[in-house]
Amino acid sequence: MKKLLETIISVMLFLLLFLHCVCGLAALRDDSCTYDTTVWKNMKNKTDYTPLPVSIIRELPQSGKSTVSLYTTTTTSTTTTTTTTSVKSDEEDWMPIRIHLSSDELDRVMRRCSSGMTVSSHRHSPSCRDGNVLTPQKRDILLNELLPAAIALHSERLLVVRSRFNLVIIQFISEMCYTYVELPAAYESVGVVEADFVLFVLAETVAPFVVICSEADDGRPTSAAMNFAPADIVNTRLFTRIIAHNLAHALGFDVRRISEMGMIAKSGITTTTTAEER
Repeated sequence: MKKLLETIISVMLFLLLFLHCVCGLAALRDDSCTYDTTVWKNMKNKTDYTPLPVSIIRELPQSGKSTVSLYTTTTTSTTTTTTTTSVKSDEEDWMPIRIHLSSDELDRVMRRCSSGMTVSSHRHSPSCRDGNVLTPQKRDILLNELLPAAIALHSERLLVVRSRFNLVIIQFISEMCYTYVELPAAYESVGVVEADFVLFVLAETVAPFVVICSEADDGRPTSAAMNFAPADIVNTRLFTRIIAHNLAHALGFDVRRISEMGMIAKSGITTTTTAEER
């Protein structure tokens, strides 16, 4: 009897673990990155861009060497490995990037899609539904838990030369930003105090997305919009990492942009010949 009970418990635990894994994979499937796909669809000349995986590594200082930090960016395809290394001296005034969160759109969406409403007054969003409404609790999780944690992952590693002036955003460069974001008048005149980048946080009842809204004269992104499906907002480490991943794209980390700025040089080009070609 005891062995039978132990067998039943073991089987139940196995089934529970299996169900957990299946549910986890199903959740991950919906959180796959769509940034490169969005860029591809919106490019005028699609032949100029092929999405590639990117890794950015801060190299450790070597004993006896000068206090200079090396940052290596590597992209890899089946035939080409591309590497570029930038040098940053500790003597320069590099400091952690300051990311300002603009939550005005969250307040607007809560007024439009408050609990009990069935129709959204926003022409670009479908009807509000139970389970896909931004509640005060989810707003708090997003602004006070998830986003600060995701921002910390970047601010601890990404250093910039801070401007002495306020960050002014005069206009958007993306129609999607004009569609979903109402640019505050103060941002156009006074600017945002003590900020290097502004993230407009959205919670529209459409598919999640991230899009760059404005750039500096040198092409550096100064603002972006990131949309969260209210039903997907959960306080987990996985979701924090997903936000951090999308935030990296918002900050301009994609192969096309880096290539256009001349920060990548091709090296180590190799070719392979198959048996059929020979």
